[in-house]
Amino acid sequence: MPSKNKTTPIESGKYYHIFNRGNNYENVFYLHDDYIYFLQRYKYHLKLCSETFAYALIPNHFHFLIRVNENVAYNFISNQMKLLMQEYTYRINNRLGRSGNLFLKPFRRLEITSDEYFKQLVFYIHYNPLKHKISENFREYSYSSYKAILASSPTYINREEVLEWFKGKTEFVEFHNFLHNEKQLEKLIFE
Repeated sequence: MPSKNKTTPIESGKYYHIFNRGNNYENVFYLHDDYIYFLQRYKYHLKLCSETFAYALIPNHFHFLIRVNENVAYNFISNQMKLLMQEYTYRINNRLGRSGNLFLKPFRRLEITSDEYFKQLVFYIHYNPLKHKISENFREYSYSSYKAILASSPTYINREEVLEWFKGKTEFVEFHNFLHNEKQLEKLIFE
């Protein structure tokens, strides 16, 4: 089981759950443009050094499921995430006339160590808007990868590999429709 207190080193070729929340549990996303800007900057900083399999941006936190590309230097992902959060914090602080940290910590990460964990995490990330009562239907939530995985339009999400893990679109949808035991998920995934 993952540890809440230990910082997991990020290694090339491995899968990680990357997440963070607002300082004092405050919102980090306020407007539609904030979500779009954050995703654009995320792609800019992480697309060449990792693959993204799922994400959800919630008003006060975010989740990503990534795999670090082979031969990526030890601290490169950490540095890219740091740059992303610094850029985003600067933009929000400047617009809102605030100062200081926007995010609680630099960012948290947990290594994904099994196929089942991968699938449950994909569900958990997509289910997050419903869990936090910001959407009545997580399938329609605008700031997650659920719709991008099922669509046929181009995306930076590695939909092919996600669907492979689930053995196709039908099984992906069925897995998401199944009422999962949230307590079991919380044992695997910490926020």
